[in-house]
Amino acid sequence: MNRSVVKILALFSVVYILFTVMVLAAAVVTTWSGGLTTAGIARQLFAWEARWWWLSLIGGVLHLLGYLRSLRRPRLMVGNTLCLWAFIAYALVPNYSLIILLVHLVGVGLIMGYHRAPQPGIGEVRQ
Repeated sequence: MNRSVVKILALFSVVYILFTVMVLAAAVVTTWSGGLTTAGIARQLFAWEARWWWLSLIGGVLHLLGYLRSLRRPRLMVGNTLCLWAFIAYALVPNYSLIILLVHLVGVGLIMGYHRAPQPGIGEVRQ
């Protein structure tokens, strides 16, 4: 498998998605004993976000670079825009992490789907 900027971006996003799922699960387990409420989970997510906000900054910069590299490919542009939005939102409003996670998954799906689509061979024109 060849390395490319797009694959590195997607790998960082997939790892961050898995991290977010674990954080959401830990927030649910942590607030379970005091009564499971969305407000309790939101408080927990806000308290924890101060520890890893810089990961969102790294992801945002990576997807901004990916967006600039994909200016002629609309599907990659939309995917990188969604992922960039997701990383900004993770840092600013962590209490909406579940919704952000779904948007992030759509963005990564668009980016990964671009590489799974058959590419035109030599002399063929993309339709």
